[in-house]
Amino acid sequence: MDAVAIVLPIASTLIGAGITYVINVRQRRRNYVEDLFNQAIGAVAAASASQRFVNAADPKRVDLSGEALRDFNRELRKRGIENEAQKAAEAWEALAKLSPYVPEVADYYKRDNLAVFDQADEIIALIREHHPRST
Repeated sequence: MDAVAIVLPIASTLIGAGITYVINVRQRRRNYVEDLFNQAIGAVAAASASQRFVNAADPKRVDLSGEALRDFNRELRKRGIENEAQKAAEAWEALAKLSPYVPEVADYYKRDNLAVFDQADEIIALIREHHPRST
């Protein structure tokens, strides 16, 4: 009886710890996958928005003329293009990380470099369709 009184609490503690570990590992994995989906949606939306910003920027709102206005336009364009390229790269990376879970997204960064701009709504809809929270 004394052995059972010693082994039983240890065994129940180990079983409880094992169950807790398995649950935590599964939850972390699920959170990681959901984060990949959310990051991909955000990255594609940000890429699309960055392109719209470059096209919608209005240098007429500043009080400049002549060479200063040309310099301003040049700098605005340069920064806009740099930002657009960075956001596109981030979107491609996010889609690449998501591709093991949604293989269809690979087409949007492998075949067409402009898809994150031109087909952003379509990409986001595809990701949402496969999002773990929606299934």
